[in-house]
Amino acid sequence: MSAAALAASPARADFVFANDINGVVPGSNPVAASVNMSQTATTVAGHTFYGMSGSVKIDFMANVDVSTANGAASIDGIKNKGTITPINTLWITPENGTAFNEFSFRGAVHTNADQFITVTITDQHGSVFNFKITDNGDFSPIGFEAKKGTGELIKSITIQGQGLGFDDFKQLGFGLYPDAVTAVPEASTWAMMLFGFAGVGFVAYRKKARAAGLRLA
Repeated sequence: MSAAALAASPARADFVFANDINGVVPGSNPVAASVNMSQTATTVAGHTFYGMSGSVKIDFMANVDVSTANGAASIDGIKNKGTITPINTLWITPENGTAFNEFSFRGAVHTNADQFITVTITDQHGSVFNFKITDNGDFSPIGFEAKKGTGELIKSITIQGQGLGFDDFKQLGFGLYPDAVTAVPEASTWAMMLFGFAGVGFVAYRKKARAAGLRLA
């Protein structure tokens, strides 16, 4: 079972673990797996490879050589003479940058010993949310989501193993629940909107007054 904690930007916690109904096990109610890799291939460390979540292209990059299989997401460390070179860092970037507010992944830690895992989510405003997880072996899916009504969206994700790393990543999922993007405007936004409405009203008044003047003439 995972042990987890959250450290987010000061005074903000717009991304949170996707909790179960009772809020007991952080991240235990994740969005379903949705990512399919584009091809069966070996990709060199530091080079981009691709997958799809629905119609959105997802960019991936790892710090070591990895292999992928066409179809359901599986990103594996390369095995050489029976020994896997573990993946320490995986970078994930949806190409349009504003398509999702939910994310989940599953994987296998390189050994059965507990390992610290850091998941960093950056939103469309550049705010950073860091999640600290302790897990071991082949762990269950862990989910993250934006708080409903905040309008937060995922720009990028970084997953890091703070130990020996990962043998593989699998069952990656992205999702979008509609009410998350219905955010209440901030005070400055309301001010700009009211200023805009006032400007439109003033222009309409000028046109009406000018038309009345022409009729009298």
